[in-house]
Amino acid sequence: MAPAGSGTPTWRDSLRNILRLEESHGFDDRAVVGGLDKFLQRWSSEMASLVACGDLAEQLTDRPYRGMSTEERRQWASQLQAVLQADSPGDTVSQAT
Repeated sequence: MAPAGSGTPTWRDSLRNILRLEESHGFDDRAVVGGLDKFLQRWSSEMASLVACGDLAEQLTDRPYRGMSTEERRQWASQLQAVLQADSPGDTVSQAT
């Protein structure tokens, strides 16, 4: 992961951009080459540290994005965007349902 202020986007920045692009394209899984699942797999260990609550972590990763319906993708992306928005360096996020 790139240090803050290095000018290199972090995986969080990239994921935020991917989710916005997915939303603008109707959640068609074309925002990133190879699909969103491939991006998530690549960054999974770094992402695991973002989510403190095991239930939320499982919910975000238990089903492949590719296998979700458009509505399920919309809900999943919305939840993940909320987690990313609440995240601050050094903080953990707990489930708020």
